Amino acid sequence: MVPGVEAEACSGSLGRGLSIGLGTALAARMSGRDSKVYVVMGDGEINEGSVWEAAACADKHRLADPKAVIDYNKIQSAGSVFEIQNMEPLADKWRSFGFRVFECNGHSVAELRRVFQATAAAPLDRPRV
Repeated sequence: MVPGVEAEACSGSLGRGLSIGLGTALAARMSGRDSKVYVVMGDGEINEGSVWEAAACADKHRLADPKAVIDYNKIQSAGSVFEIQNMEPLADKWRSFGFRVFECNGHSVAELRRVFQATAAAPLDRPRV
């Protein structure tokens, strides 16, 4: 057990993580819990349709959580995302689903800290990625 972590789910490349996070966030809202829900996904995983169904649902319910974190290294299991399924312009796709989009260099701890602080300070009126 990790202090402060109440639940975790590893869904791998199947794209179920955002759906699980969405359900967790909805349950927290319904029960009045002040939880923070994060979902970490790879850029290959977001090729799955279930990710985009969950994204549409998160926007519908105007959930500030789950906060989606995407490791956008442009490589997936069998090659480049551009060769397999190009998702560009990725940020615009998330915006079209009603998400607030924050971008940073994930190899920089300072930038990660900055973007997580920015997401925490953003209005809670819609989901964030």
